Amino acid sequence: GYSTSPGLVVAVTDMKMMRFDQSSGVLAAQGGIQNQDLRALLPQGGEGRWVFSGGTCPTVGAAGLTLGGGFGPISRWAGLTFDQLLESTIVTADGEVVVASASSPPDLFWAIRGSAGRNFGIHASFKYQLAARPDDRSTVFGLEFWNREKCAAAAKVILRGMRAAPPTSSVLMLATTWTDGVGCVMWGQHFGSDP
Repeated sequence: GYSTSPGLVVAVTDMKMMRFDQSSGVLAAQGGIQNQDLRALLPQGGEGRWVFSGGTCPTVGAAGLTLGGGFGPISRWAGLTFDQLLESTIVTADGEVVVASASSPPDLFWAIRGSAGRNFGIHASFKYQLAARPDDRSTVFGLEFWNREKCAAAAKVILRGMRAAPPTSSVLMLATTWTDGVGCVMWGQHFGSDP
């Protein structure tokens, strides 16, 4: 609900069709799809050769995820969600249906890829080119620290380590505050067998 406002809100939550082409890695999804739906469509357990560069929140919609950037655990090497965007079908305020892509109209396609994207109309569907897995082997980890000093120390160690890490390693750190202090959560993924 972070994208809602006191203005007109058009719910597309019932638009949930999606299609994935295993041979090309192209994923087509309607605007009501959530991040968790996109991930569930892909093979689980390390199977398959494509990965979706989605965000961290499972219930965020495809529009908010894509048009807001879409930063996630593998963004370091696979790019943001909007980097995987090939096209979006948009219904403009005057009812015109426009398919925005890099070739037509390129200015609109550029404009929707980032935080202002939801201002140009209703995004009925998206088409993505997923990233090829860099290796069949992967390791995933998560760490939590629940005080300011431990968060700061962990961030320094992780940042120092990431300078020497291969491009297929990534870490996403989210810090949060509450009435009792500061905490942080780190998720990471490494593709390959290098320890």
